[in-house]
Amino acid sequence: MRHSLRSLILVAALAAAGCAALMAGSAELSARHLRGDMLALAAGLLYAGYLIVVERARGHLEPLPLLFLATLFGAAFLLPLSLGLGERIVPNDWLPLFALAIASQVVGQGLLVYALGHVPPLVVGLALLTQPAISAFIGWAAYGESLTPLDWTGAVAIGVALVLVRLQDRRRKPTYLP
Repeated sequence: MRHSLRSLILVAALAAAGCAALMAGSAELSARHLRGDMLALAAGLLYAGYLIVVERARGHLEPLPLLFLATLFGAAFLLPLSLGLGERIVPNDWLPLFALAIASQVVGQGLLVYALGHVPPLVVGLALLTQPAISAFIGWAAYGESLTPLDWTGAVAIGVALVLVRLQDRRRKPTYLP
């Protein structure tokens, strides 16, 4: 195995261990939570698939058309599912829907699609793993939730993994000085 591949595997393992440490305090395996656990697992797998498809399509499309197509595909897939489950399709108040669409879809997913054209998918994936650490920090800072040493260790491990993968990426790309 090449040195760089081994390093990437170690960095990914460090990030995964950090996430596991953050979840250790609230992890509970039980039949009562099995449906939610399976939905979370499915969401993670679908999101990984989305990242792979978008990263490959990003080589052929500009960010905005790709974002439009991804949104259209998602809507085409979710509309029949929502109708089949009897969900409300037309909201009473459109403001939260527009705010969510702008904040998460246009800005969030737009930046993600743009980033996939400029940084490796592993870096984007590791950056997304900072979400649990940021959530834990906000819970501590804003709501007075207590963080254990294991929580802090997990957050630091995720951050270190992100820094290490970026350092390794920079070493592979030569810098040309004018």
